[in-house]
Amino acid sequence: MKNKKTTPILLKRMSGKESDQIYLLSQEAIVLGNFLQDLQLNGEKPLVFVQRLLWLSKGFYTIRLQHEPQKIIGYSLLYKKDNSFCQSFCILPNYYYTAVIEEAREQLSRLARFCAGITDIKSSNNIYYAGNKA
Repeated sequence: MKNKKTTPILLKRMSGKESDQIYLLSQEAIVLGNFLQDLQLNGEKPLVFVQRLLWLSKGFYTIRLQHEPQKIIGYSLLYKKDNSFCQSFCILPNYYYTAVIEEAREQLSRLARFCAGITDIKSSNNIYYAGNKA
């Protein structure tokens, strides 16, 4: 069995107090999945945007580094699309590393299994930059 290198991160359930950070992150992040393309920001207030994400998702977690738990570097969503559960991620470009994404996927899968009994989760390979193109 190979020893896989991981990056120590924490997934923490999203709270409304973090809506400003999540909203800004959504405008400047690398997105894995399709959820933000469907959920355009439309100039709405941060709290309204985050409430919409919370309403549409089965699990909404911020991604943080273990050694800097107060800093949000991204977020993950577990949501239902058609008859399947999907996971998507939104992460700041400075933290977009394979080890971070793999660890976030693993932790989200464990949370889905433990909290909701979900064992089959689809991941999209669509990746795009949500930020302003300079």
